[in-house]
This record gives sequence, C-alpha cells and structure tokens, in this order.
Amino acid sequence: MKKNKKSKLETIIPLLLTMFISGILGSGIGYYSMSLELSRVQLILSFAFLAVAFVLHIIIHEAGHLVFGLLTGHTFLSYRVFSFCVIKQEGKFKIVRSKVPGTMGQCLLTPPEMNDGHFPYQLYLLGGVIANLLFSALSFIFYLFNPIMVLEFVLVGVLFFLLNGLPNGFNDGSTLKIARSSLNKERLLYIQLASNAKMSTGSKFSELPEEYFLPVSEEETHTYFEDYQAFLTLGLLLEKQNWVDVDDYIEDLWLKREELIVPYQIELKKEMLYFLLIHKKKEPQKTDARIEELMTDRGLAKYLQTKMVSNLRVVAGIQFAYEKKEDKALKTIQEALQMKAKTGNLGEFYVEEILLKSLEEKINRKREK
Repeated sequence: MKKNKKSKLETIIPLLLTMFISGILGSGIGYYSMSLELSRVQLILSFAFLAVAFVLHIIIHEAGHLVFGLLTGHTFLSYRVFSFCVIKQEGKFKIVRSKVPGTMGQCLLTPPEMNDGHFPYQLYLLGGVIANLLFSALSFIFYLFNPIMVLEFVLVGVLFFLLNGLPNGFNDGSTLKIARSSLNKERLLYIQLASNAKMSTGSKFSELPEEYFLPVSEEETHTYFEDYQAFLTLGLLLEKQNWVDVDDYIEDLWLKREELIVPYQIELKKEMLYFLLIHKKKEPQKTDARIEELMTDRGLAKYLQTKMVSNLRVVAGIQFAYEKKEDKALKTIQEALQMKAKTGNLGEFYVEEILLKSLEEKINRKREK
C-alpha cells in the first residue's frame, strides 16, 4: 500500500509542477501578446518556440552533466538526446541509436577510481540542473529583443530544475540523495557507473570485477541502486546460460516487479518473456498465461520496436516460439548479429551474440528433426 501511494505521488508531483509552470507561462504569454499587440503569426511562433526551448534544455541539461563531470575527473563515455547517442569506443566517436524508457536524454561518464570509499559524483549529478538555471539566467540578455521567448525559455529551464533537482522517482535529485545517504549507497552508485563504462567498451558480465556482484549491505533501505546490481547478476546468469538459476532468480525479481523503476520493469518483462518462450519447461498453464499477459503489454510491445540487439533477440524468440515462424526468426537473428557497429554497448553485444547463436542452434536443431 505504501509503495502504491509513493508511486502515485511520484506521478502527481511532476504533473502539478508542470501545471504550475504552464499556468505562469500562459498568463505571461497572454500579458505580453496584448501589451505588445502580437499578430496571429507572431503568437503561433511564440507557442512553437516552446518545443524548441524544451529540446534546447534537454541538450543543455545533458551537456551540464558532461562539463561538470569532466571537471571533476570523469571521462567521456556517451551523450544521448532522445534516441540519438554519441559514444566513444576504441578511441573513436560514433553515432548510434539508443533508448532508455522513462528518459529523454542521458550523459554517461567513466568515473575516476574510488579513494577512501569516495569518488566525485555530486557535481556530475547536479551539473544538469545547474546548466539549466545558468542558461535560463543568461537568456535575459535577449529580453528586450523578444520577452515572450525569453519567458518561455526561462520557465522551461525552471521546470527542468524542479523535475530533475527535487528528489522524485529516479531523477538526478533522487540519485544524489540516495548516494549521499551512506558510504554503501555511494559504492553502489560507483558500481553502476563503472560497470556500465566497462561494458560499453567491451567487457562482458563475466569479465566485470567479482565485487560488483556482491551485496553491499542488506540492512539499509532498498533502492533502485540495489536493483541495478540485481540486473547485473541476472545478466551474468543469462550470459552463462544457467537456465535453472535464471528461473529462480527472475521469479524472485518478478515478485517485486511493481517496486522497480520503469526502465527495470521493462527489462524484466522483456527477459521474462524470452525465458518463458525459450527455456521454461515446468508449469505450462501458468507459463502460457504469463506469456499471453506479456504479449499484450503495450509498453513492452512499443519498446521492442526499438532496434537494439537485445530487443531483436526477444523478437526472434517470439517469432520462433510464439508465431512459429522459424525462417523469420533466423532472419531476425542475422540482423541482430550484424549490429555490432551500431551498438552503444560492446559488452552487451558480446553477451547477446552468445545468446543469439544459442537460439539459432536451437532453431536449426528443431528444423533438422
């Protein structure tokens, strides 16, 4: 019950903040449109600039993380706005397509080594909202040229500050608050950033340091920091293709799925669907019912439309085990195996390559019977 109330509150707060800023914005536009006697075209352009201001502040926000991260010893890994992502791999920059549910952008950096249980993360996390406020303040330089557009730009910047800076859901403010709560949480944040950096540059789950998988503390309040570590373990089990252990582990995660943040819920549903289709042998009625539930999940179906290696594996699993279209599944597998140059995470690709080839062998064995 507490979790449901918290989830509802996390949804209501951004809505209320957006409505509050929108109210101020609407009043301001109304005032200036009358005092400046704007034409209909000018008024339409003013409203259209809202979309421009929104995109600009996403770019500025992620650039803020980048700049303040670099200033505190982090190194560049990736910079994403919507699904367009610039990533550095093998010493070269390349553009890939990447999407994370529940986020509009993301800047990931490789953290410096921990020193006496600490690493510099606070300015990196705060950099986004600092940049939003800084550029909002600087925009007043152009106030006399177009007060309405300046008002829009400033208020969108303030909205970004409130939505990202005030702890809510899994935003920057929440991440900062959790990381500052204890040395254990700071360690978990470091594991998240460092493991992502290592995998992005080619390490598989099995090649990560063993301590990344060890529980840091079971006595503290559970957060999405611990959930990230849980998905590291799930990834390791999938890589090893230890399906008995995967069965037990993914069922434990499934029992607390409603407590997970949106990106983890989607990933869990995705991996659960694949496991049930390809490897689940017991409780056929329960399995079939859950498969049908997942196959009709609109959020999952929409996410699977994004062309990523792991998504294509699941799509191939659906084509093979659910739609009974073996040729189509094999074609999808080949498409996925050709995506190395387009992936933003080389380590994930190498793991997916193992799983895709295993699925391919499974399909070919069936065809030979």
